[in-house]
Amino acid sequence: MSRSRLSDIEAGKRGGPIGVAELIAIAAALRVSPVQLLFPDLPDGLVELLPRLSVPSEDAVNWFSGLRTPILDNLQVGTDDEVAAAIAEANRNAEPLRLTRRREQLRRMESVARASLQGNEDSDEKIWVQITELVRQIQEVEDEMRAAGLSVGAPWERS
Repeated sequence: MSRSRLSDIEAGKRGGPIGVAELIAIAAALRVSPVQLLFPDLPDGLVELLPRLSVPSEDAVNWFSGLRTPILDNLQVGTDDEVAAAIAEANRNAEPLRLTRRREQLRRMESVARASLQGNEDSDEKIWVQITELVRQIQEVEDEMRAAGLSVGAPWERS
């Protein structure tokens, strides 16, 4: 992002919409998450998510990041069946995010379990059983990801 563009943004000069790359650059410079710039009144401040649709910032963040679909509860999209279908579709569309989060959670748990073995010459068998189970679950999630057509890189390196 050019200095003049940043200066215009700081001065409140519109100069066109801020792009995703600019949003990320500004967030990095401010050392905040980009989502905090989009929804600054966390957790309960109202934000106009769509024209004529204001929701609490927390709901907006959860929708934006694929955790929940609260905005669909507020939209008048038709009959109960149409609303249910829209929610089901949104949940299906959020599946890649759910799987990615689950894999990351399992990886962190495995890392913590492995760290607990560091310097412990009398390795606890329970910890090894836990690590083995976590590795199995990670592989299972990655298989689900592949089956869903997601791009899964080389197996995660383990120390």
